[in-house]
Amino acid sequence: MLFSNQHRVESPFLAAGLDVLLWRLPENGWEYLILGTGEYLRYLPSQEVVDKEATALGQAQVKKSFGSGWKAAATAEYLYFDQVFDNSIFDREFSFLQVQGHTLTLRPSLRREFKSGAFIEIESFLTRQIFKEVVDDEWQAGPKLTLGRSYGNASEIAFGYLLTDRWFDTRQPRDADGALVSGKSLEFYQHELFAVWRHSWDKERRWRTVTRLSFQRSNDNDSGYYDYYRPRLSQQLRYVGKTWQVRADAKLTYYQYDSQPVSFDDPSRRRKTFIQATLRAEKNLFKSVKVFAEYEHERSISNLNFEAYRANIVSAGLDWEF
Repeated sequence: MLFSNQHRVESPFLAAGLDVLLWRLPENGWEYLILGTGEYLRYLPSQEVVDKEATALGQAQVKKSFGSGWKAAATAEYLYFDQVFDNSIFDREFSFLQVQGHTLTLRPSLRREFKSGAFIEIESFLTRQIFKEVVDDEWQAGPKLTLGRSYGNASEIAFGYLLTDRWFDTRQPRDADGALVSGKSLEFYQHELFAVWRHSWDKERRWRTVTRLSFQRSNDNDSGYYDYYRPRLSQQLRYVGKTWQVRADAKLTYYQYDSQPVSFDDPSRRRKTFIQATLRAEKNLFKSVKVFAEYEHERSISNLNFEAYRANIVSAGLDWEF
């Protein structure tokens, strides 16, 4: 589904969520973690096309410390989704559709930590994404390498490289003119360089920031019709007090396609910019109960008019931990 300026609908909604965490403290070098989280949104009144959205995530992880700074881990994840998402990055056949599906992921990793605070981590992943209808099922796999150093008061800086191979079951690539190519399935090779800086600005860790910068290059397995590059910058600022906290997030993403035109009448190359911003405040009423208020803004700026849009979400609620 493409978020766009077509068929705009303003609607209030009700939201509910649940988080479950089971963690066994490290014993004899072994550590276990089970995590479950879910969210449900109901739009009021019920909309003609999209009346609800839901997600549920389950994760199981086991870690083993071998001494001398060596650690190994294996993570298994399951994700269920029934929601609207933007598929326009890899498709020019736009449609308004709510999609249901499942995602299964397995991620083994190996990490070495040094006394100086430096570390190196190697991770691989295999993902199977299954959609109920319309959107083509796909596989994803690849390695990830991260080099970094921990310092100061729970602060860290890291750099890395991620390679993702995405191949679809039946979706076809396109030639230089945008026509479908028969006899083969579409595949993407995505190279990404990234940097992450986490810093605590005071001893009590009241002020914290997270800065992320990445550059991705994506190539298809045919004419390069879908080829693009994508820089991304995100920044988070958080203040944590005794009974309340405030968090601000901002993300800027830009897509520039090599050869894909805006339309048959407009030969200029397709491009778009995503701007996302969130401001959230939480206040503890009791030890296990807190209230929150949140504002989200999302905007897509594109030379393809159909995919340009602006959205604002204001929400407030109650969190109860038990």
